[in-house]
Amino acid sequence: MPRLILTLVLLVFTLPKLYPAGEENPPPASTVGEDLTETAVEGEEEAVAESEPVPVGCFWKSLLPDPEFQPKAGDAYRIAVAGSDRASLVFSYARLRPHEGEPRLAVHTRKTPDNRVLVDHANPGLFTAETGEFTLSLVVPSGWPLYLVQASDNPYADPVVLSNIVELP
Repeated sequence: MPRLILTLVLLVFTLPKLYPAGEENPPPASTVGEDLTETAVEGEEEAVAESEPVPVGCFWKSLLPDPEFQPKAGDAYRIAVAGSDRASLVFSYARLRPHEGEPRLAVHTRKTPDNRVLVDHANPGLFTAETGEFTLSLVVPSGWPLYLVQASDNPYADPVVLSNIVELP
């Protein structure tokens, strides 16, 4: 309560100095400082955007290959995953040879009742360059195998593995 009274008293004494009697419309505040502030904030946002890349997230679609299917490493890509936080992994790849079809990220489920492969369908064209690196955010358990597969519309076909197989941290 004493703070409220002190604040009100300060307002009563400072308002007449800010808006003197006789002036119905006080002069507009200078925008010079505001322009500099807005420019500085925009510059900081651009610097943050450049320094913190937006992680690639996945939209998984299930494949149910043959119950006996086990992935064998492909030879079209070499992939690597670094980091311990699955929300911001560093994923790098290099194309070793040409191939048909579009490569997609895939994870193979473990300790589940069926032999399921989850294939990303949210990021077409992610592997168009010969080499690349990006931040990857995955919401799947650690230890699941991660690899690249050839995109397919058949949910029951065995996936064609295009890369080496790495385990998620």
